[in-house]
Amino acid sequence: PKMAGTYVYVAAGLFIALLARHAQATLYKIKLYLKSLLYLFFTTDTRWKLTDVPDPATLNTSGVVEKRTILFIRHGESMWNETFNRSKNPVYFIPRLIWAASYELYLLAKGERDSWFYDSPLSLEGIKQAEQLRAYLSASKSQSAHVDALLGKSGNSVIVSSNLRRAISTATIGLYDRLHSSEDKIVLLPCLQEISRNMDTLSITPAQVSPIPSWIERDYVLDINKIYSGQVDVSQNQGNKPVTGTSGLKRIMEFNKWVFENTASDQVTVVAGHSLWFRGYFRLFLDRSSKHKAISSKISNGGVIGFTVSRVIHNGVHAYKVEEHTIEEVYKGFDK
Repeated sequence: PKMAGTYVYVAAGLFIALLARHAQATLYKIKLYLKSLLYLFFTTDTRWKLTDVPDPATLNTSGVVEKRTILFIRHGESMWNETFNRSKNPVYFIPRLIWAASYELYLLAKGERDSWFYDSPLSLEGIKQAEQLRAYLSASKSQSAHVDALLGKSGNSVIVSSNLRRAISTATIGLYDRLHSSEDKIVLLPCLQEISRNMDTLSITPAQVSPIPSWIERDYVLDINKIYSGQVDVSQNQGNKPVTGTSGLKRIMEFNKWVFENTASDQVTVVAGHSLWFRGYFRLFLDRSSKHKAISSKISNGGVIGFTVSRVIHNGVHAYKVEEHTIEEVYKGFDK
């Protein structure tokens, strides 16, 4: 027992020494963890209601109507999903959680800007799902307008992404052939950050700083590092969503404003993002009477949904409507 205690003290001393060696990175990670606790208990991110915007069915679309085409790409499975969303049987869940926590301590000791939980990256399954999207686009023989927009063939589409790494990496891998053969960029928009109080929805990357691929993706067969360092536009990334003073609704409205003010009517906006954000979008802008599965179901991991959104003036302000008949399951579609 005495010898075992000595080993514990030595191990603890070595761990503390490693943390001290990477003091700046350690302090940064500690601040992130503290912020995640504040977010968990005090966030206003989910405090909004559908009735905060007019029922799209009441909008007058017979007059001047602006339209934009949008493609939603849901990110692949994340390490957070792998840890918490699979079997809750303690026989499987507890070892997964212990392994995840242990690896988090390892990343902390290494002094890297990386995390299993915070801004949770793609899992190996998530990478596979993004690769499957890439393969689908590469082999696609249906030259639909949506597929052409994803491939960049029309020359008239823009790629935007949440500032969370799993969304950036899904766009990087899924659209790799397009990005690798062009100078197209992925524009990071913080308004696309996921709607939740969990720490996996908080960005590990500071404002206007280039993101770094996770430890899982760094040695991936595709040159993800090159895309991250050279083709990710961080100029509009103002960093994490604040603890208070924002909400999912506010960020969704900011996104709509961005689309209509920064793209032309014939341009397609390709969006890499998150399930709750996307579902919230459809719930807000489909008619309240709609029974479409976009309201109740998540987009599948790595799946793509296309649609058209309209903007009109309603009571002196802009209001938005998704026409249900324009919703198209381009790839994989919605979860069953």
